Amino acid sequence: MKVLGLTCGRKMSNTEILVKEALMGAEEVGAQVEIVRLMDLNIKPCTGCNSCVIDLFEKAGSGECVIKNDDFKFIDDKIHECDGLILGSPTYEKTRRVC
Repeated sequence: MKVLGLTCGRKMSNTEILVKEALMGAEEVGAQVEIVRLMDLNIKPCTGCNSCVIDLFEKAGSGECVIKNDDFKFIDDKIHECDGLILGSPTYEKTRRVC
């Protein structure tokens, strides 16, 4: 079994530490684990062109994204290869509490 940990926060942040702890638990029961920091990758935002959907459903193609000069394909392949996924994303509270 392969378990992939994706962390969306800063390097060695609380989010990454928690994802690593979860991966260590999976490793203890025999899973192969890997962690990927999304902040280290170059992933461009979706343009909403729907080419992937049209290719997948109307042309029976692979549904690949038309944006080719980023790391989306890398992370997409990693997600498809794994049996389990642990996603860690930080929550930043930047509002002042009003009583």
